[in-house]
Amino acid sequence: MLFELTRNGKLRFLTLTLLAALLALSAVIGTSSSLAKSRIDFERAVNMAGQQRTLAQQIGKEAILVAMDINKETNLERLQSSHAMFRRISKGLREGDAELGLKPLADPELIRHVDRVDQIWGSVEQLLAKGVVGDEMTAEEVVAVAEMTEPLYSVVDELVKALRLEAQKGMIVFSINLLAIDYSTRQSMLSQKLAKEFLLVAYGHSVEKNRKALARSSSHFDRVLKGLLDGDLQLRLRQAPTPAIRIELQKALQIWTDFVPIVEGVANGEQVDDGQLGQISDLNLTLLQTIDSATELFEAL
Repeated sequence: MLFELTRNGKLRFLTLTLLAALLALSAVIGTSSSLAKSRIDFERAVNMAGQQRTLAQQIGKEAILVAMDINKETNLERLQSSHAMFRRISKGLREGDAELGLKPLADPELIRHVDRVDQIWGSVEQLLAKGVVGDEMTAEEVVAVAEMTEPLYSVVDELVKALRLEAQKGMIVFSINLLAIDYSTRQSMLSQKLAKEFLLVAYGHSVEKNRKALARSSSHFDRVLKGLLDGDLQLRLRQAPTPAIRIELQKALQIWTDFVPIVEGVANGEQVDDGQLGQISDLNLTLLQTIDSATELFEAL
């Protein structure tokens, strides 16, 4: 019966047309899957490079805590861990790292950005050579590490921007979420940066300069956190897109509310007391962990 129906070729033509359409659809689905995979890879690369921004500031903060003998053993372990993770992410961006979810970057311009990061990181590592093995660093070395984390942060930030631009090509909807991931990882960095600036004031290094930097970091952190939670048109941030993300950001806001009086007081000229040093050390890590949880939820969207 099927043969009789197809003798005039009409049904056979329709069948072939349908087959061609199905093959075309399959190709589109395959391409979409490939694009989706590419997006996920870039989300991860942006996230991990964003973590390097945080680690740059964290290393400076932890070096000061060790030098000031504040929970020295614990903070030495944290310094060693931050140092090792920074190195591992750079290597993962170059060579891939399955556990970190990274594939090797192939674009020459992106590799040039990684080269610039590694160049400044080499100087930081030299300054940290004694510190990461537990030997006492001089005050000059501690300050130099803290100061060098700023140019290190800057080159990592350029890498993050380059990764984000590459990921955004032709992906308008996707870029909105990628921007939120970028801002969220930037918040993690700011939580460590303002702690470092607070500690530099306590350490007696460039006190007025670091009070002003602390005020700027605090103000920016406050705005972005509220933007991630409730949206900010100028920052191009939408409201927290899921209840789970909103819950984590609200937790971060509550911790930040406890953080603000201490930070703003010192930024406005108050002296740092010993009790505040312990509070800052504990609160900024809790804040970091909460923001990192929100970032993971953004990345999972």
